Amino acid sequence: MFELSNNKMKFCEEFVSLEGEGYTIGESVLFMRLSGGCGKEGICSCKFCDTKYSWQVKDEHKSLEDNDYLNHLKFITQSNNIRRITLTGGEPLVYIDQFVDFIKSMKSVVLDLKFLGIESNGSMLSKEKYVLELLKQFNTIKKLGIEPMLTISPKIDYDASWSNHKLLNQDSVDQIYFDVFKNIERILSPYSVFYKFIYDYTDEIIKWKHTNKFISNLLELGVPRNRIMLMALTPDDPNGKDSKFWLESQRKTAEKALELGLRYSPRLHVNLEMD
Repeated sequence: MFELSNNKMKFCEEFVSLEGEGYTIGESVLFMRLSGGCGKEGICSCKFCDTKYSWQVKDEHKSLEDNDYLNHLKFITQSNNIRRITLTGGEPLVYIDQFVDFIKSMKSVVLDLKFLGIESNGSMLSKEKYVLELLKQFNTIKKLGIEPMLTISPKIDYDASWSNHKLLNQDSVDQIYFDVFKNIERILSPYSVFYKFIYDYTDEIIKWKHTNKFISNLLELGVPRNRIMLMALTPDDPNGKDSKFWLESQRKTAEKALELGLRYSPRLHVNLEMD
């Protein structure tokens, strides 16, 4: 489990939008959604995932080796004065040894590229060798004039995210993330790392006792509260039949963040129907 992909980066989706969640909310960004790394054959298989189409790599998914694709990316980024790229997925860290090559390719596409964001479930970083590889990649990316930033969205509830992995149970998921947090704070400290937890105020899909355990572990490691974020669980149809739940979910999450002194992360793109 937790192995690198032997394939070149493949992308199932790309779009320009405002960052809707996390520390850089409201900034213009090119989102590039990597395919692979999740699902039954990958790492997580979250019941609440809203991008299950990214779990598997398919033939029609695009590569930076395709000149037409590069030209398309150049057009949409230069038309919108983009300076930031965010890699999401799927699970970007299965391509952890390819980030420098990715940036070298994209520097000729996004002419004023300044920032690279990576959104990950983080579980691969329970292995020190992968954290050291990420540090090496980040160091080289920084020398190229790009500021890297990592956002970890821990999948902390076994039943909600890991039940396809029969060798694991809740205790082993706990240990994975305790190792992740320790490795990140010890090795990746020169770089900005943020932790984002989905808050389920109903306590039905994601148990608060699990989330609270991981937040407590981060605080014990000395992680500042402004690097720990709570984000509301999003229903299937937040602007339609589930709108009442969505409003309540946001309110309850903001109240919990205020109670604990954590950062509240809205989903701006969902509320503006920009996703």
